[in-house]
Amino acid sequence: MKKNSDGVEVISNSEHIQARGTLQLAAYDKDGNLLWQEFHKNLIVNDGREQFCHLLAGDVTNRSITQIGFGTNSTATIVTDTALTGSFAKAIGAITYPAINSVLINWTLGTTEANGMTIYEFGLLCANGKLFSRLVRTGGIVKTNAIQLVGTWTLTF
Repeated sequence: MKKNSDGVEVISNSEHIQARGTLQLAAYDKDGNLLWQEFHKNLIVNDGREQFCHLLAGDVTNRSITQIGFGTNSTATIVTDTALTGSFAKAIGAITYPAINSVLINWTLGTTEANGMTIYEFGLLCANGKLFSRLVRTGGIVKTNAIQLVGTWTLTF
């Protein structure tokens, strides 16, 4: 058997479903002017894969993604990650389905939220508190009331 980039054994055929995530992140000043924008690929961690399997099997109690989390840990993401460090979490925004194989999750971290935090990590959290996916930026974002972070997190299967 082959192993994917996460070290997980996979069957190589055309029916294989591979989960991927992409985070689009932008920072705006108080007046709504775009300061910068960037795109990142993220990792769906083992707990997220487990949540997905339970959803497919009809066990939907507290399995859906309901929050976005922001953390202070700069350590690279690995599939066994289960939580964000020093985290601040809030409800996600609107959800849309841009294609038959993807879900797009909108979120905003306002000027009054998580101020004083140096944000390195981002994560999607399920209603039961399980981490679904995690991303770590190379440099931290010092969050102040002068900036608002806005993003979309696209999950593709």
